Amino acid sequence: MTRPSGRQQVYAAPSRRHGRGVFAARRFRTGEVVERCPILRVSARDRALLQRTGLRGYVYQRRRGAGAIALGLGSLYNHSADPNAECELDLDDESLVFRARRAVAAGEEITISYAEESELWFTARGGASHASPNGAGRRRSRAARDLRE
Repeated sequence: MTRPSGRQQVYAAPSRRHGRGVFAARRFRTGEVVERCPILRVSARDRALLQRTGLRGYVYQRRRGAGAIALGLGSLYNHSADPNAECELDLDDESLVFRARRAVAAGEEITISYAEESELWFTARGGASHASPNGAGRRRSRAARDLRE
């Protein structure tokens, strides 16, 4: 488990949802940036190779089969049908920006919606088996889906 240092705002720790997750080291207000993660672009050919490795669950899907690997903790955010954060791709900065959708308490797991529940490629756990109420964030949900594999 990674414990937060004096400057870390988020940290990785075991999650009841799935394996490891990202947790708040301090309180976040609605709309506040939780983390900005640089991405490494991956070609469609390289993404196909990565799909055959242990990294397959950590590669975000992009258009035309290409992918991206998020640095920082960006590949450890777990899915929720009722996420407390959203993910947005900033192509100008080549980064993923994670922003609080609501207030997040220190110690709380930070989650995003990978896609509408009917579009998920896995069975959601941790109370995430109902349809997502993320209507207002639908564009961002689709952006996360287009990035997440």
